[in-house]
Amino acid sequence: NAKTAFPASETTALKKRMDGIIDAIFYRRREKYLKINPVAHAAEIRFTKKWMHSIIEIEADIFGDSPFEPFLFEASFGSPDIPFELSYGGTSIGLKGRIDRIDISEENGFKYFRVIDYKTGNAPLKKDIIEGRAIQLPLYLKAVNEILLPGHEIESGLYYSLKKAVYDSDSKKLKGCVVLDSNVGEI
Repeated sequence: NAKTAFPASETTALKKRMDGIIDAIFYRRREKYLKINPVAHAAEIRFTKKWMHSIIEIEADIFGDSPFEPFLFEASFGSPDIPFELSYGGTSIGLKGRIDRIDISEENGFKYFRVIDYKTGNAPLKKDIIEGRAIQLPLYLKAVNEILLPGHEIESGLYYSLKKAVYDSDSKKLKGCVVLDSNVGEI
């Protein structure tokens, strides 16, 4: 019984709503900083709307028919209320972080989650993650698995480059992103 987190049929309404949000934000900015060049300001609004429209289209293509639904945004861990420690060789270190997005799903009585980390620049290479040179996403997966959603299984983690993400709907592949499945390994 899959839920649709982001129906592709709603992209037009979502784009219109996003345009309203962008207009409101840029209007407040223009009111606050009266010396903004109106031509540059209008160009920045058009660029921002175009960028956000492409993100909405990618989200709809990738996640529209997914059984996952967004559950938490900006989820924090490592505070006094939600401690998170790693131990190695008798030494413990407390870590804290903020996870951009956690999606959840339930299938056949099993609960799953995936972590999505949005990047405004380049995502790390999968090789660097596997070889332990890029550890942010694996640490997020561990934190969610151990303290935020301990009754859920890891489905995947995703570095999502907002600048470079391109979804090829024919091949059903996302380019400009790095996906880790639950078989990546232990931390």
